[in-house]
Amino acid sequence: MARSRRAARPLQAGVRKIAEKTRFPALLALVLVAAMVLPACRLSVQLPSVDTPQAVDGRGRPLADYEDRLLRKLARAVADPSLPPAERVVVSASPKVELVFIAAGLAGDWYFTSRVPSNDPRLSLQRSAAAHFASHQTHHAVSALAGLRLRHGFWYDALPHLALSFSDPPSFEQVYPISAYLAGRARGDGAVLRELGVRLRDLALEAGFATWWELHETDYQAIEDDWRAVIAAADPLGNLEAYFGRRLGALVIIPSGLVACGFGGSIDDPEGTWAVACIGPADPGSPPDADFLEFMIYHEGGHSFVNPLADDHADLVSRYQKLYEPISTEMGAQAYSTWTIALNEHVLRACHARICLATKGETEAEEMLAADEARGFRYVRTLFEKLAEYEADRDTYPEFGCFYPQLLSALDRYL
Repeated sequence: MARSRRAARPLQAGVRKIAEKTRFPALLALVLVAAMVLPACRLSVQLPSVDTPQAVDGRGRPLADYEDRLLRKLARAVADPSLPPAERVVVSASPKVELVFIAAGLAGDWYFTSRVPSNDPRLSLQRSAAAHFASHQTHHAVSALAGLRLRHGFWYDALPHLALSFSDPPSFEQVYPISAYLAGRARGDGAVLRELGVRLRDLALEAGFATWWELHETDYQAIEDDWRAVIAAADPLGNLEAYFGRRLGALVIIPSGLVACGFGGSIDDPEGTWAVACIGPADPGSPPDADFLEFMIYHEGGHSFVNPLADDHADLVSRYQKLYEPISTEMGAQAYSTWTIALNEHVLRACHARICLATKGETEAEEMLAADEARGFRYVRTLFEKLAEYEADRDTYPEFGCFYPQLLSALDRYL
């Protein structure tokens, strides 16, 4: 997960700025007060019961059969396995992801950008969502999500991961099983996440989400078009596949108009693994910052190549567990709350800096490393230097996973 390099602000600070620039200061002030007060008392709220859906074993129908904007675009992209990397990049705003971010905003913490101008309709998405959904602050979906956050830390990247398990509202039908990672973020309780899916479906219906989305669909289309123009000038999937030595079915880029941070992950589908980068732009509505988008796409897309290796080598990863203690404060402040998560970030950032070295040169790679070190990634330079061995002997290490144990051995010096 990577945050915008421009400071992201919580809901309380963001709403203050928004209220100053809109005609709805009283309404947004009410949202602000509720955001500060309600989370503390939600743990005692008695939620209405819902029928717990049965767990699904896997996607039950063809991708195009779901009422889902993203899955239908994916169906076209993966229909031909011979497509080059540039044609396997899918850019699609996602109603289901925005619904979950809206519920998170109502639950008390929403990462806004630091500037919210008012001269472009696309810049009103945050304000519009706050106004449209304010009266549903106490909906049981919001209370359930707030409880999961307060009890278990179910937040940040867990939110878009959850959304991707379902189809778009209003049906919000479960498409994929609740992954072990997601269940783990809820302390192993996949049933409560399936119930949360039912509650989010109820929120979408009762709050008129479809009406809100229809009102802004052209705004999201404009954001997609802007981002495609930036991505067309690069080859992010091709460069990632070349560096890590593994082919992915697709790179899915989900632009959000509601948050200013990024989340990476993957969808494991019968037709292949798809890297996912869910990204809120640095300044929503402004022309995309090409450097910002490129940074986020490489970082979030790279998670699909890096993260599974820590699970495959869990015993080896645990050997270095004590290296988390010296960096725990800095990592925890950035939501990297365990050694495995922090290690994945170190490895990914080291790889990203190597790609930057090859594509942009030593100066920019050094700037990237220095920025990461300033944020507390103490071991990133050591890993960066070790990766030179991987690059120099791709015959022995055709795939990054083959080199992973050797890469971690560079951390022995810190034991």
